[in-house]
Amino acid sequence: MIERFKQLVADYYNDRAEKTDGKTITAEDVYVVWSCKTLQNWKALLS
Repeated sequence: MIERFKQLVADYYNDRAEKTDGKTITAEDVYVVWSCKTLQNWKALLS
């Protein structure tokens, strides 16, 4: 599940980043600051 979160964050950044910078990130560049499962829902803070 965490790998999917990382990929979603990377895709979000790559879609919205300034194209003239020529920078993209991968899921490996994203790290998890905090995550838990509360009341049957996943919550995570990624950077």
